[in-house]
Amino acid sequence: MNIVLVRHGETDYNRDGRMYGHAQVALNQRGHTQAAAVAHRLRTTAFSAIYASDLIRAVQTAAAIAEYQSVPVNYEPALREQHVGDWEHLTIPEVQLRFPQHYADYTADPAYTAYTNGESFAMLQHRAYTSLRAIMSNHQPTDTLCIVCHGGTINALICAVLELDIKHHRKLWVDNCSLTTVRITDTQTHLIGLNDHTHLAHMEQKQ
Repeated sequence: MNIVLVRHGETDYNRDGRMYGHAQVALNQRGHTQAAAVAHRLRTTAFSAIYASDLIRAVQTAAAIAEYQSVPVNYEPALREQHVGDWEHLTIPEVQLRFPQHYADYTADPAYTAYTNGESFAMLQHRAYTSLRAIMSNHQPTDTLCIVCHGGTINALICAVLELDIKHHRKLWVDNCSLTTVRITDTQTHLIGLNDHTHLAHMEQKQ
């Protein structure tokens, strides 16, 4: 089974460096252009199914991809980004000013420290990987699936399927509308591609 993970297109919050997990922030114009580019890149891939986070930035990106496909988009709330709680809408300097001790705690252990009124990265990984396993169980080993979600969610899933220590998640990076592909068989799991954004070569890469 091939699983193509697509990060959503850029939003103003990405551009401005603002924290957002479950906030409903739509794609900006650049994000729509990125979504159109990745959709065109994937037009010759016949997906057996498309799944997406139900947050608007992922919904809009998945809709662009689905225009070239013959299958609908299935929305999965468990594929959402990490819930950042009280840090929602804030920049890192604002977080450091408002929550200095919590920021220090989080920086010391970003994998297992939960955001205040939010969740930890470990919690994100558990719900997202549980969702992925359920999705996979509904498909054949020869299927190719498209999953449109978020940078943190993709990092969490990569660590899970490759059995990497969750503490390494910050060493991974995926750009907006990049492709990360995993091949899973009964006996092996391979990372086929990570952060492939060649289809965005005409656009300067940002956050």
